[in-house]
Amino acid sequence: MIVVTNYLQRELLGGLVGALAPGGLLAVEAFLAHPDSEWGPRDPAKVLAPGELPGLLAGTEVVSYDEAPHRGRVKARGLVRREVHEPTDARPA
Repeated sequence: MIVVTNYLQRELLGGLVGALAPGGLLAVEAFLAHPDSEWGPRDPAKVLAPGELPGLLAGTEVVSYDEAPHRGRVKARGLVRREVHEPTDARPA
């Protein structure tokens, strides 16, 4: 399992997914660009657009995802599982 909180560098997310074993979990929590957010980064490179996080995690299954305000901060929180692929040449026994 890999956990990332309060940090966003979009170009690293694909590498984190690739580092997971098949079936492995990745938890990501990052600030969300939202008008209700009273605290957090304002640089667009360091905040997610609403609904953006799942699209950055290709090759995964979303286990849970939410975008919600909490104590003046609005964050996106996602838990994804790396896909497990069966071998294409697998034959029934």
